[in-house]
Parts: sequence; C-alpha cells; structure tokens
Amino acid sequence: MRIAIIGTGNIGGRLARGWAAAGHTIRLGSRDPAGEKVREIVAANPDRISAHSLAAAAESAEVVAIAVHPPVLREVCEALGEPGDRILIDTMNTMFRKPGEHATTAAALKAWTGSERVVKILNNTGAENVERPQYGGAPIDTFYCADDSEAGRVAAGLAEDLGFRAWDTGGLENAELLEAFAALWVTLAIKQGHGRDIAFKLLSRSEA
Repeated sequence: MRIAIIGTGNIGGRLARGWAAAGHTIRLGSRDPAGEKVREIVAANPDRISAHSLAAAAESAEVVAIAVHPPVLREVCEALGEPGDRILIDTMNTMFRKPGEHATTAAALKAWTGSERVVKILNNTGAENVERPQYGGAPIDTFYCADDSEAGRVAAGLAEDLGFRAWDTGGLENAELLEAFAALWVTLAIKQGHGRDIAFKLLSRSEA
C-alpha cells in the first residue's frame, strides 16, 4: 500500500521502517523533509521510503498514519487538506496533552478532517514494541476502534504486517478505553519501573 506517515519521531520512524520492510511504499510527511532525523529514516530503506512536505506526503496515499504531539494535530489536519477516501490512522494519546477541546485524538481527527475513516490503533505500547512486537515468537496485541469497519480491517492488517495481533473493540466511542490502555502501559513500564520491554496479551481458553 501507499502509506503516508505524518510525524518522524520514535513511533513514526519505527512505523516507516516496519511497513517498508513489509513491502509498503512510505512517504514521510515532515515540516523539515531535509532534516537529519528524516534523512536517517529514509536511509534505512531508500527504495521504499521518501521524504516530503505534509501535503505532498498525503497526496497519493491510500492510508495516512499520524504520530504527532496532540497540540499540533489541528495544524497537521489543515496542512493535509481534504482526506477524501484515505484511511486515517491515529496512533496518538492525550494522557499528557489534549488536542484542543477534544477528549481524544481520534475525536479531534474526525472533527477536524470530517472523515469517517479514522482508526485508532497502535497507541497502547511503547516505541520499542512497535519495532519488535514479538515476545518469544508470539505476537503482542494491539487494539483498535473505528466507525468504518473496512477502514478498521485495513488498519488491523497493517498492524499485523508489523508483527502485532489486532483486536477490534468497536466504534470510535471506545477511543478513551484504548488511551486508558496506553496510560496503564506507561504506569507499569515507567512509573512502576517494570521497563519498556513489557506488552499486553489477550488470552483465550479456546487457544490454550
């Protein structure tokens, strides 16, 4: 797929490298496409990763994954322009900073773009787990919510391409639940000192 990634920090860079390794075409969107951090990500797989302005990155993308700080999300939405039929993947959390008056980044993204194809996913764990989502050969879990079921399935498939197992939690009204998962991970990993090499796994007796 043609995927635009808006944000080139810890999450965005790892998503770019992981999806490129899985065979997708990645267009990084940055306010500084020639910056050192962006050039390092491109250098990891220059055949599949390229750098652009925010609008140019999204222009021909089928999917736009957004991994920026919530306070700048509105500015990003305005720069991206009309979403059309693109799927918008929200990987962000609001535990430290809110996107304006909205309770979640998913709600803000839907309101500010007018898109019904917003999917919240890949937000409930640390960057290290995005890079290596396998523990002992088993995939760790990510959870997603979306009002558009097709968009949700596409995003789930992309998470699985990275090595996750994805669980559908329903519509975007459940975005706050997924952000609570992220807050729990931060509490366990950072505040309680268990370290960043921990992850969530949903178990089923039927699989035992």
